[in-house]
Parts: sequence; structure tokens; C-alpha cells
Amino acid sequence: MNPRPSVPAASPADLLHRVGWDELADGCLESLENRDQLHLTAADRWARSGAQRLTAFQGRPPGDVAGRMSAAALALETITKHHARTIALDGAGLLGERAALSDGRYQPHPGRTLRGAGLMLRTIDGWIAANLPRDCDRMMIPALTDGDVAEGDITGLSHWTKTRRIEPVLERARLLGVALAEVSRPSRAPNLPVAPWSTSNLLRRAPRPFAETTVLDLSGLWAGPLAASLLGEAGASVVRLDSESRPAPNPPPDEEFDRLLNGRKENLRIDFDDRELLHATVAQADVVIMSSRRRAIENLGLRPRAGQLWLSITAHGNQGTAAERIGFGDDAAASAGAVFWHEGKPNYCGDALADPITGLLASVACAGLLARGVSGQIEISLAGASRWAIADVADSPAAGTEPASPPRARNRAWP
Repeated sequence: MNPRPSVPAASPADLLHRVGWDELADGCLESLENRDQLHLTAADRWARSGAQRLTAFQGRPPGDVAGRMSAAALALETITKHHARTIALDGAGLLGERAALSDGRYQPHPGRTLRGAGLMLRTIDGWIAANLPRDCDRMMIPALTDGDVAEGDITGLSHWTKTRRIEPVLERARLLGVALAEVSRPSRAPNLPVAPWSTSNLLRRAPRPFAETTVLDLSGLWAGPLAASLLGEAGASVVRLDSESRPAPNPPPDEEFDRLLNGRKENLRIDFDDRELLHATVAQADVVIMSSRRRAIENLGLRPRAGQLWLSITAHGNQGTAAERIGFGDDAAASAGAVFWHEGKPNYCGDALADPITGLLASVACAGLLARGVSGQIEISLAGASRWAIADVADSPAAGTEPASPPRARNRAWP
């Protein structure tokens, strides 16, 4: 007997309801029922996505991440089919896209991120997911440890945390701007539905064709640029705005990946210290995408104007102390519980797992509201998007029958 399919079948319909497209939801579910992947288990969908190859022990996270990514892609396809240039997207394939395009040959290692900059740290009372990809992060190790561990000494840091409790370490990391997060422990209780994003100050205006819509991308790394690029594929004009003093966001091994995300965007570099120019530039956009903490946005004096749709992507949210925490795709996903436990130890799943999840969900939210002619603010966090992706506990066995596929990337013709 075939195992009961565990695709979160209501997911695409739920996403459409959340952006006000109730009339498209039923047709979306009918389309999902006709897709072959509905009859796969969560384990087999994970194996097909390419992300299993990027995880130590070829493990998978709790929940049906690949199935939920496919569902979000279907929601985006449904919106754009009726209101823009249709985007038929392999949602699950997005999980391994960066690895597929990277010049570096990355192999998963137990307790480390795929690229080696992050590690799992044992503490007295649990585990911490640490991510130190930048030189400035590793320079902070002495400050983080009260001088007990030398700059750049990752091994020393892992020994130091074994004698510490989680909360004081996380609080110091927050003050120093270092990406550390508590690893969420697996739960036997059923997971409750999680909102993938929040909205505020929504107002209706006359809908504008996507071809007449300008998207200003001020974000960095993966999630924001992915969302902006997908809106561009739907027909919007996308401008990537960079500060003249901000370094290039991606290292040389990611040149092809950067080209996939940003190759079709118009590039504009200005002096962010020229506030009049910066504010005038931002004011001309219909959609503004940002991935900075709220304090940084306020320091620039930026705020939405009437008629604009603002997308804010954060690591852990925009409220309270969470708004001051930094994070990247790996550690934020781990904080949501998207980890693979092996012999009592957590392992990172995939490659910066939270980023493609967040980027795809953000594009659904933006496209859905734009098509309705709605302005306002959308807030989505890497951790929150990851919780949405694992909200349904998979009822399939830990090992599926599908062989693990290599990560793959979309085929795109470059201009």
C-alpha cells in the first residue's frame, strides 16, 4: 500500500487566502492534486530537492520542507498566471540552488554549516547554532568569551560554551551583533499552524500592471535578492540599490549564483550619506525590499510613503530584543527547529535553509498584494519562515525510497 501523502495540501490555498485571493484557492488545490509529487512521502520529496545531499549523514529536518516549498511555488504560479507573467517554479529545487552554482566544492560535515563558517556549540543546558562567516564575527570571540578565547579560535569557543548556559551567551551575542541562536529541540506535540508573514497598514489602491511596477532591492545575501528577482520574472522592473561604501555581498565562488539573483536587475550605487538623494530614490519605488535591522533603517531616516509596499526581512523579527538580533540562513533555521538530530547532536540542514524559504514566501506575499493593488508593510523573518516550512510533522519514515538527487539550479537565459 502506498504511504499516505503528507504534502501540506492546504498550504498554497492558505497562502492565497492570506493575500486576499480566496477565489484562486480552490483552483490551486485542484492543480496540486494533479501533480506527481503529491504521492511522494516527505522523505522522498526532501531527497529529490537536492538538500539531502547538503546535509550531514544525508539527513532531513522535521516537517515537509520540500513539500511546503513546492506549495509556495504553486501559490506564486497561481497569482502570476492570472495577474502577471507566469512563473512556473521548482520550489523545492530552490533549496540547493546556491550549492549547485557555486565554484566551491562543499561537503557537509557533522555539526557544521555546509561552508564551514557555522558550528553547533554544546552548552550546559542545550545547544547553540553559531554562524561566524565574516572576519568581524571571528574578531568578536574574545569579547564574547570575556577574553577567555583568542580571536578566531573556533575550537576554543566550542570548549568554552560547554561550561556556560545558553541565555547569558545569547544575550552577549545580541549586544555584540554575532549570529548565535538556541537550537530548538524536537517536540512530540503536534505543531500548530504558523503565519509565514505579518502585514500592517494595508490600504487599497488602483491595481497597477506588473510591467509598470518598480521594485527597489536594498537587501543583501539570498532571501531578499531572491524575492526581488522573482518579482522581476513576473514582469516588474527591479533596481538593485547599493551604498557606495558597502562591499559586494557575495564572494567570488558565488558569482554565478549572484548573476542568477541579480543579473537582470538595474544596478544603482549612491552615497547613502546623501540623505536627500537616498530618500528621493526610495520614494520613487512601488515596492521596497530591505533586510536590515529596524535600527539601521531608522538611522537612515527611511520610512514608507503612501502607496508603497515595503517588505522587511529580518533574522528573528521586528519586535523587542529580537529586532536587535542578527542571523543568517543556517542559524535562523536551526533556531526554528529545522535541524537533523543524529546520536543526540543537532546538524544543520541543507545550505542556509531559511534563505530560499523566506525569499519564496516573500515573493508570494508581495505578488499577491501587488496584484490586488494593496500597499502597506510586510514583515517576514528567516526564523519565522522556517517554522512555517516545518509546521507539519512528516508522518513518513525517516528514510525514503528515492535516491538523493544532486542540488540543481534553474536554467535562465542571461541578457
